[in-house]
Amino acid sequence: MRIERYAVIIEKAGENYSAYVPHLPGLNATGATLEETESEIREAIRFQIDGLKEDCLPVPDAVSRLEYVDAQSFRKRSIPRFRSSIACCSIANVSDLIGWGEA
Repeated sequence: MRIERYAVIIEKAGENYSAYVPHLPGLNATGATLEETESEIREAIRFQIDGLKEDCLPVPDAVSRLEYVDAQSFRKRSIPRFRSSIACCSIANVSDLIGWGEA
């Protein structure tokens, strides 16, 4: 079984949170809390992938690399592990807590 980890971007949106997956265009979710938003985006990813498989369509590869760019010195640095609103969801075991950091 192929294990895919997709980059998930979670942003504060007024009084709630919004999440999207760059490699699954049009896929997004919202929630009142980070935890609710993470749960909703996991479910949306599962639903999207199941639908693609049922329709015999290819499941996009997750090829994102997450980095921060230091705007003041223009130095690029990889993010091996961090706690922010960028997360990677493991589709093989979505019941696990989202893994933080680089996919």
